[in-house]
Amino acid sequence: MENFIADVKSFLHDDVSGEEFFNFCQQNRDLRLEKDSNKQIYILAPTGP
Repeated sequence: MENFIADVKSFLHDDVSGEEFFNFCQQNRDLRLEKDSNKQIYILAPTGP
């Protein structure tokens, strides 16, 4: 498994906007990210070999 580093400084507050989440996703394209209706952010495990 390969290690990765994600800059999460912009996520150190409770109310991440849609634009902030989008920008974070664009900066971390190797990660599978989701945000639910309760504004919880999930970093999903990679799939595949």
